[in-house]
Amino acid sequence: MLSEYELAKYKRVGYLYPRSAVSAANAADMKIALDAYIDRFGPAARGKGMMTKRPHIVLRWVAELARYDAIVDAVEDIIGPDILCWSSAFFTKEAHSKRFVSWHQDANYWGLSSAKVVSAWVALTPATVSNGCMRFLPGSHHELHTHEDIIDEVNMLSRGQTMADGVTEDTAVDVILEAGEFALFHVNMAHSSRPNGSADDRVGVVFRYVAGDVFQTKADSDSASLIRGRDRAGFFEKEPIPAFDLDPECLAFHKRVCGARDQVYFGG
Repeated sequence: MLSEYELAKYKRVGYLYPRSAVSAANAADMKIALDAYIDRFGPAARGKGMMTKRPHIVLRWVAELARYDAIVDAVEDIIGPDILCWSSAFFTKEAHSKRFVSWHQDANYWGLSSAKVVSAWVALTPATVSNGCMRFLPGSHHELHTHEDIIDEVNMLSRGQTMADGVTEDTAVDVILEAGEFALFHVNMAHSSRPNGSADDRVGVVFRYVAGDVFQTKADSDSASLIRGRDRAGFFEKEPIPAFDLDPECLAFHKRVCGARDQVYFGG
């Protein structure tokens, strides 16, 4: 899927974008499905609730998107043929929202055993500078930096994790995407996003993929969805695939495992 040039670029700067996952029409349909879910559950579905806690376990269309060849083939070129989806989350900024994401590196908090981890951020609406698209610091994946927790109710991150050093705004790039496109980035990539100053919502869903020999170091148990190949480490509990949205069996599983995952995110 990826050319030698693209793989070399990813190794050098830590990201690749834009790439096409689905058509703009398909992305619009997914946005409608998400809106229906939010309308059903209201405030409980927003913010730091189920939308940010592995919706691929409970929403059928999200589970299917996590397995799209256009995404997974590119991921395979980066981390190899054994692939698990360790987590997923929606990142939604409503029009004129003050919500933002502080500069951070995911590897500082996830407790995974190696850096064979790649995130795929899929745009369900256009992601632009005016509506608060992601921003990357090229090459920042080569070094981990000190972080601190800065509590802020409009920060979209679970604990306000913020880089205490190493941020050079003048080198940052804006990750502009059309609906249906996605960006791949390294688990050590420093990234952030600004508030949405536009009259349109900015909506994306991110999948975090790990290689088959990766395991969790911050907890005795964890779960993941096998996407392709084998779970060679044998550490993760296998997640069920929802037969339909809000499958009761999957909802029960989701409720049980999310408490353990919170210990990972908030530990340390």
